[in-house]
Parts: sequence; C-alpha cells; structure tokens
Amino acid sequence: MQAPDWDDPLPHALQPALAYLSRPTPRTRAAVVLLHGRGDNAADFADAFLPALHRCFGGAEERLEEGDEASSDVAVISLAAADGIWYPESHSVTKPEQLEYNGPYVYSSLLCLQKTLGELAECGVPPTRVVVVGFSQGANLANTYMLCALREPDNTEVLRPAYVLALAGTRLASLPPFPRRAGTFTAEEAQRSAPPSSAVPDAEHTFVRLICGEGDRYFRPAEIHAVAGELAQAGVRVSVALEPGVGHIVTPRMVAAVIEAAQELCAQP
Repeated sequence: MQAPDWDDPLPHALQPALAYLSRPTPRTRAAVVLLHGRGDNAADFADAFLPALHRCFGGAEERLEEGDEASSDVAVISLAAADGIWYPESHSVTKPEQLEYNGPYVYSSLLCLQKTLGELAECGVPPTRVVVVGFSQGANLANTYMLCALREPDNTEVLRPAYVLALAGTRLASLPPFPRRAGTFTAEEAQRSAPPSSAVPDAEHTFVRLICGEGDRYFRPAEIHAVAGELAQAGVRVSVALEPGVGHIVTPRMVAAVIEAAQELCAQP
C-alpha cells in the first residue's frame, strides 16, 4: 500500500463544483449541497434530484455554465470526488495502515464540504438555509462531518447546516481528527476523536434524516440506528426511515425528502 500523500493540492481540491437551478445569492431561500457515492459523479448524482427540484422551484433546466444566470429560490451545488471516490478504503476500516491511507482523502472530502458551506455564507446563504444531501460514501461523509463539527462547537469555521439527509449511509467507523489536518492518521488519534458524549449547544438547530433500504447490502438497519443514536446524544434532531424491500439505491422517498427540506427552508422568514 502506497504511503498517503498530504502534499497540496489534496485529492479533491481541484474538482469543480457544479451549479444548478440558480446561483447562490442573498435572495436564495435554500441551498442544496450534494455529495455523490462511490463510483458516481457530481452530474449524474444531481440528475437523480433535478427533475423534481426544477418542477418545484423552477430555475435553469440544465447545469449552469460560467456566465449563465437563472432565477430560483433554490441553488443546488453538486460536489465532485476525484475519480468518483471520496476515500479509497471502506468506511468501516480500523487498522492503522488503512486509516493512514484514507487520511488525506477523508480530510480533503470534509474540507470540500466545509469550504462549500463557507462560500455559501460569503454569498449571503447562511448555514441555516443549507441542506446537505449525501448518498452512500457521501452520506458517510455528511454524518462524519456533523459529528466532527459537533465535537468542535467553538470552531466558527466548521459550520453546521440546517438539514443533513444521509441516504443509504452511516459514518466512518473511526472519526478523523477534522478539522485538524493530521500528517498521520493513526488508530490512537481516532480513539481521541470520539463522538460527543453529551448535548452540544445549538445542536437542535440541525435536523438529520437517515433514510436507507432495509435490504441495503452495505448498511444494516442496526448501523443506521447506531449513528442516529450518536447524533441524538449530541442534541441533534434525528429521524430514521427504513424502506422495506429496498436495496442500495436512490428512491422516490429520498427525492421527496430533499424537496421537503428545501420547501421547509423556503417557507421560513
């Protein structure tokens, strides 16, 4: 196994973020940030939600290219992993050499999400108007980011979104030391980076919905409930929905959840 490379640019630093419906501005009522799964890409993952989003909120029918403008209450940003993989090893690895190999990829992934939330805030869209949607690897990252952010309640750079929709995913078994940039990512560091053990101030302002198929071959119902329990322990509002007879796919219920979250934020004053 090749030694991990922490040199800049990090693995996902140069990947473009794709924009849909409208550009984020102070008039944006809700922003939806998408994190695709392993082997997928930003454009195809966005396509799973865009027809429904466009029907409900209007805006551009196609991806916004440089210089394009369109009007909608909702802005969609789809993030991209290098080579379609956010991190190479499984989310469940715990061996030091595997954690070290995943280290720069995981850090770069979480940093992409953190920077996107920061850039939205600079455009006039605060985290209280942001929905983060992740599927599979993307869901693991979204939940991991939330647990890391809750562990750093005084760090104003690690923004917490209003909504997290974790679709067919759990979290990284060994939480990284994010936002600290670790040159080496060892099992000892992971043990020091445990989830919050008690309620965190203002954690209730984030609502995490975990939706997964009961027949998902990668994530068992017990794992979904375990992550939900950790988030609830930290004070986050959490719900779990398990779809009978469903495998590892994006379902209409998941698409509806994205619409519902955006509608709720759009309805807020």
